[in-house]
Amino acid sequence: MTTVQAASSPTSIASRAKKCLELFDELLGLPHEPDNRDGQDVSAAEAVDCLGRFKIWAGNIGALQRPELQSSLDYRLRDASASRIAAQIVDLLDELAESIEDACSIVSNARENRTGSSVETPGTAEDIEMPSDDEISEIKEIFKSITDAINNLFRLSMIIRNNTSRDRYAKAAAAALSVPFDDAFDISHVEHKFPALKSKGKEWLVVRLGKAITQRRQYLRYCREHHHKISREHHPIPRPQVMQPSGIKPEVVAGLTADARSAFSKLTSTLAPTQASTLLLTSDQLPEEAPLEDSQSQTSYATSNGEDINSHKLRVIKLEDISRGASHFECPYCWQIQASKSQKTWK
Repeated sequence: MTTVQAASSPTSIASRAKKCLELFDELLGLPHEPDNRDGQDVSAAEAVDCLGRFKIWAGNIGALQRPELQSSLDYRLRDASASRIAAQIVDLLDELAESIEDACSIVSNARENRTGSSVETPGTAEDIEMPSDDEISEIKEIFKSITDAINNLFRLSMIIRNNTSRDRYAKAAAAALSVPFDDAFDISHVEHKFPALKSKGKEWLVVRLGKAITQRRQYLRYCREHHHKISREHHPIPRPQVMQPSGIKPEVVAGLTADARSAFSKLTSTLAPTQASTLLLTSDQLPEEAPLEDSQSQTSYATSNGEDINSHKLRVIKLEDISRGASHFECPYCWQIQASKSQKTWK
């Protein structure tokens, strides 16, 4: 599909992603009436959590951008070589929309919340009745399907990120040319932290380490600004007022929402107009397979465990504070989707 065709197609990824957002808003906007519903099998917090994670996925990969924009996911997957993974995303979004519609029907009492046994066994006269704890409801199964679909969207995002031609470090270096960082502070910091280097005549190493810190700060700024640009919606759909149960704040469920996270730091942008990179998948690569965690670099730039835990030195945020138990999460440093399962691989 060409860029022009994608722009006019009503079946684009962007149109499907926006439909899912509309359905999520409809679900959360339904009255919270415990007396008129067949049990409270799924809390409003679970729906808010699913919506928050879906917004993170969509904002991170540009799924809500108009198809004709070069920063959109539709544009990134425009080539025939990416048709397979594009089809998988389309199927997942269709399944997600269908599941949310089913949830809306049950929550609004348009249809009954059916229940059944979680274990199917042949029935005999001697069979003992299954305890109520073993029964599952349809709404529970629907929300499990919603969660699985969103998790698979995150997995596909990682595959897309790992198979693009764009060198993020090179892009960051090019962006820094317009508004360069002053490396004098970082060089001075290294000199203060390692005074022995200067006394041993290794001033060159002090300068090299200081400039490396500056380059890393430039890279992190580029990642933050790139994420802010690609996560913005162009002509966003109107949002109805969402009814939240008391005590639940969407911005603290499963991490920050896209709007809240974009308010991190808004310095003058150093980025040119954002263009999504073309996906480069080899013929023998299966999109279903996510990158193995063991293959990730385990180099840590955090302070060592032997240091005083009460010191004021900078440390890597705890994994559980970022992932909140989810299998995939958005890194608050590089703003890419990660799937680390331990603090060691996270660092």
